[in-house]
Amino acid sequence: MYVSTQHTVNTIGLHSLLLFAQAQFNPGFSHDVELTSDDIAQALLNAPETELQQQIYDWFDTAKTNVDALIFGYVARFSLSVDETEKSVLPGLAADLMRYELCTNDGDESIVKRRDDAIKTLDKIDKGVIQLKAPTAKSSTTIKTAKPISQFNWERY
Repeated sequence: MYVSTQHTVNTIGLHSLLLFAQAQFNPGFSHDVELTSDDIAQALLNAPETELQQQIYDWFDTAKTNVDALIFGYVARFSLSVDETEKSVLPGLAADLMRYELCTNDGDESIVKRRDDAIKTLDKIDKGVIQLKAPTAKSSTTIKTAKPISQFNWERY
C-alpha cells in the first residue's frame, strides 16, 4: 500500500539489503550457502526460486506489512489515491521505516534517527501540520439564483 518494493530497493540499495539479510539469515544456514545480491534481487523484484529466496521474500513481506500498518494508522482518514500517495512524502518515510524494520542492529544510531524522524513526520501529518494533498473545495455545485422581482415599471422608463 505505502511501501513499494522497487522504491525500497532503490532507496536502501541492494548492498545494504544484502548486509541486513546476511545478518538475518547466515546464522541459520551452513557456511556453504552464500547469500548474494542476486538472491535479494530475485526474491524481491522477481519470483523466489530457492528456499533461501523465499525466506528473504517472507522476511521483507513481514517488514512491509508492519510498515504499511504503521503508516496506515496515521493517514487512514485522508483517503489517498495511489497517485496522491506516490507524490507525497509517504514513500520516503516508508523506506526509512523499512530500513529500521529490516536492520538487525537496533543500536545503529543513524537508522534509529531515521525511524524517529519518520515517526515525527507521520505525527505532523496526523495533526495537520503537513498536508498530503491540496485541500478541496467544500462545494462543487453552481449557485443558482432566482430572477429578481422588481416593482420598477420598465415600460414607463
